[in-house]
Amino acid sequence: MKNDTLAHLGLTPDQVSHITSRRRTRLINFLLRWEQFETALACLEEMLAFNPGLVTLLDAQARALLGLDQPDAALDVMHARHQLRTSLSSRVLEARVHLARGDSEAALRIADKLTGERSDVISGWDLLGQVHVARDDFETALAVYGRLADQFPSSRTYLLGMLALHQARGDFVTASGYAVRMQRRIAEGEVLPAATLRTLRDYYQASGETNRAQDMQAALDTLYDTELAELEAALADELRILTHRPGAPTPTIEAQPAAPIPEPLPEPDAVPVSSQERHRIEQATQRHFGFSTLLPGQAETMAASLRDQDVLTVLPTGGGKSLCYQLPALLDDDGTTLVISPLIALMKDQVDSLPD
Repeated sequence: MKNDTLAHLGLTPDQVSHITSRRRTRLINFLLRWEQFETALACLEEMLAFNPGLVTLLDAQARALLGLDQPDAALDVMHARHQLRTSLSSRVLEARVHLARGDSEAALRIADKLTGERSDVISGWDLLGQVHVARDDFETALAVYGRLADQFPSSRTYLLGMLALHQARGDFVTASGYAVRMQRRIAEGEVLPAATLRTLRDYYQASGETNRAQDMQAALDTLYDTELAELEAALADELRILTHRPGAPTPTIEAQPAAPIPEPLPEPDAVPVSSQERHRIEQATQRHFGFSTLLPGQAETMAASLRDQDVLTVLPTGGGKSLCYQLPALLDDDGTTLVISPLIALMKDQVDSLPD
């Protein structure tokens, strides 16, 4: 995997601080996602010089240090972070730092507290399962993942957790079954994230399944090239300013304070959907709209809406957003559905983003 994204873009870490906040966030997340930890850390140090107390920057710094196998330094960062503010994701991150340090007791305390406070959050159960696997307590880990399966039966988290559990037990036959189930999603058209592809590649290498490991590496290479091209396109305007041609006057660029890197939105499968809710939604979708299957995130969104829970769903164009309010409106006999569509604002934003 390539590790020269900044060189490819013609940027230096200090120049990253001058990129507008949203694109800067995208760049940092790209570097972390593709394990370019030293480069990410150098950029974050420049950004933290402007705003040393931004917790999202501290989270990113801890992840970079963890990736560089510096868990003690990462723990110091998390302690500083939690003096400012705590969040569910930051507590999970701290527990992973403890695991990297070999302190499974500290990680277990955090995992137990999280699952006790928020039994409906997938990351807490996943963390608890990982802690028990690290402690070689496979029976307890199996029970944890069994509970996870009850709430989120088809989630990537469950499949990857069971893969790791059986691999740790030395049961490569069962582990490969879970790996193949995960890999099958690629053939079904799902784009797996880099971390998942990397986990599958590493597992297949460990299990001696060379051809499958090569397939995962090829998928990683393709995904990297795609995401790099998308990143370069997103940064095109600013790259023309920051990487001006030799001999040209240096543009005047005002340094911008580093904006917080937003915490990742939970994946749709973090929203619990009972079998009864899913059956009702699928039957109504077939009856009213003629769709035999749902797109990712639709069932979770509609289940939350039908439970009168607040829900924010971010889906791409063609991702099935309209159904998410149309079907609940049909199924809700007690109220009125009000749809506010900022279409004109959306059109203007799209026009403004067109190349000159």
